[in-house]
Amino acid sequence: MPTILGLSALFLLATDALNINLSLLPGVSAKNLIIYLIAIVLALRMVIGRRPVSDMGQMQGAFIALIGYSFVTWLIASLVIDYQHYNFTASGIRLKSELIDFYIFFLVFLFGVQTPEDAMKVIKGLVLGAVFANVITVLDAFGVVSLGFRIREDGRTAGAIGESNQYAAFIVLFLPATVAAAVSSRGFQRLFWLGSAMVAAMTLVMTASRGGFVGLAMCCAVGAFLYRHLISYSRIAGWLFAALILLVLVVTFSPYGNLLAERMMGTGSVDANTASSGRSDIWTSALAVMVAHPLTFITGFGWDVYSTMPFQPYSTG
Repeated sequence: MPTILGLSALFLLATDALNINLSLLPGVSAKNLIIYLIAIVLALRMVIGRRPVSDMGQMQGAFIALIGYSFVTWLIASLVIDYQHYNFTASGIRLKSELIDFYIFFLVFLFGVQTPEDAMKVIKGLVLGAVFANVITVLDAFGVVSLGFRIREDGRTAGAIGESNQYAAFIVLFLPATVAAAVSSRGFQRLFWLGSAMVAAMTLVMTASRGGFVGLAMCCAVGAFLYRHLISYSRIAGWLFAALILLVLVVTFSPYGNLLAERMMGTGSVDANTASSGRSDIWTSALAVMVAHPLTFITGFGWDVYSTMPFQPYSTG
């Protein structure tokens, strides 16, 4: 089962990177069917083996509570309050796709992995999928292949994920595992993982995501603290120095250097809205509506209701 999960993770990430549309019906795709099939097999194995389903009970409880509350507010928003322009069907499909399916994904990987060896197989599949997505992004950006990855008006790449900041978060999620694979490998494998880490760093620069760099810095700081008894700080200093040299070279000679410098240091005096890529106006409008209805600070407005508000609730800056 771990091998199947690892291959499935690699397949799902690869199809996303290649922009292969596996949608069958609204809210249903071949990806979902793969996970559903694995979930059914796991459920049968657990029933036959009488394995308890209480693993990570608090996490499961949080998932179930969120799904239940979202389901209730979805019904209230559409059938009781009847928000203008609120689409009952579309919001229901999003609830299924963004909460229920994610819970099933969580359960599949929770119960499909039982030993550290199993976990390593799945992690390798995930990291290889991320490496593939990064390589494809670089090749597309430099015109080697043409997959239609979106380049924003300001020159930032949206990558295999389709949105610059989300793609930066995706890179930061898998970059530590890629570096760890490089440090723990030897010979050709080390060269492969080192190259993969360099490509990941390159794609992170191409996103020019300030949040991505802050997340990476926090990740390094927290990781260094948590694993302080396992790591050699002298080796870490060497790797950090090499990474900084590489970053300077990329910024200096890459066409993304000016973009990154502008994003990080600005181009002069700017207001809060410009500095936050419009987020301050979005949050000001959202909080103003919530202040007018104080109960929403506890209850919220309901599942997917912000999409019906008269202001744009999401930023792509």
